[in-house]
Amino acid sequence: MPSIFNKLRKKKCFNFMELPAELKIKIVYLAVSIPSSKELMRPFTRENFYTTARSLALVSRITREIVMPFLLDTVILDSQDSISRLVNSVRLQKKMATNPRFATHCHYPFKVDYPKRVKAIWASRCPEPLPGHVWGEYQDPEYRVLYECFANAKTLGLNFNALHLLYEVLGMSTHEQQLPGWKPKRVVLAGDLIRWNTLTQSVVGQLFLGSITHLTIWVGERREELSIDNAAVANWINAVPFKNMDNLTHFAFTLIRAQEQADFPLMVFILPGQNGSKFRTWEEAGYRKPMNATVFLDWAWEFSEKGTVFGWILWWSFDPSAAGDVRPDLWEMAFARGEHDKYWKNTKADAGRAGSGSQGQELVQHHRH
Repeated sequence: MPSIFNKLRKKKCFNFMELPAELKIKIVYLAVSIPSSKELMRPFTRENFYTTARSLALVSRITREIVMPFLLDTVILDSQDSISRLVNSVRLQKKMATNPRFATHCHYPFKVDYPKRVKAIWASRCPEPLPGHVWGEYQDPEYRVLYECFANAKTLGLNFNALHLLYEVLGMSTHEQQLPGWKPKRVVLAGDLIRWNTLTQSVVGQLFLGSITHLTIWVGERREELSIDNAAVANWINAVPFKNMDNLTHFAFTLIRAQEQADFPLMVFILPGQNGSKFRTWEEAGYRKPMNATVFLDWAWEFSEKGTVFGWILWWSFDPSAAGDVRPDLWEMAFARGEHDKYWKNTKADAGRAGSGSQGQELVQHHRH
């Protein structure tokens, strides 16, 4: 009687490579996709963020070609080592691209245009200067490589502790009055040490602020005196340099929450006439003429003092462990999951579920702090 091992050897194994290309791409996509906070069966941290994608990239040339776009879709720069790896990878690709031996794809099957593949970048902190670099010396080749990656991304996310890294990258601009090839219009800022001087007191910083159309600010501030259904507007909003943001049309920010509250109350504002706005026209919002982004500050305090809601208040299920102090890696994972884009999509439809308009006023009592 043949053993079970002989039977297994005779059985034809499933051949992944024989599947249609569309199905292979779909399977790989599901394998490397980042689960939502509600779907997590285990802690999803920066350590295992790239694990599956990296493993699949090593299986074969074909799986690598499929995985790389997903692997580079969102880049997390949380250390000097992660920055160096990105810089070295881009420089290696550039070197290969200029080598006659690898002039065509068939001779260089591992060719990847990193800057064009990166859609979102998150920086957690400002590391020590790169080897041989001194802050303020804008001719550093490593930072020119980073500029290319940052400039091609659709969205930038930064912990406030990483703003100086952004400043150094912006310093690579080859033009004094503009940021050549700069594409990111959506920006997410997070953390508790809120600072703006790095951007407001430099020409490149002001150019960056003027390019933003969608701004999100996540601050994990809590107050013991607030009940679990209450939220408040924080005073840090007064320092947001709206006057430098000529193109800003969308603004979302976390409100102060109760000490034991895990979910975040999130205020979402969209200027009248913009897609997803609560108002079709400025007249409908009560204004005789169009206003600039500074109106967001007025709207925030209108809500705080009178309860007037010019946007929507959404209860954001951030992370079950976020009832306490928010660790930096939780901001990273929220960004990696694309939480910053979800409340811009179908805002009106989502608002009823999450609590907005008159519902929002009932769910969130207003307090000024």
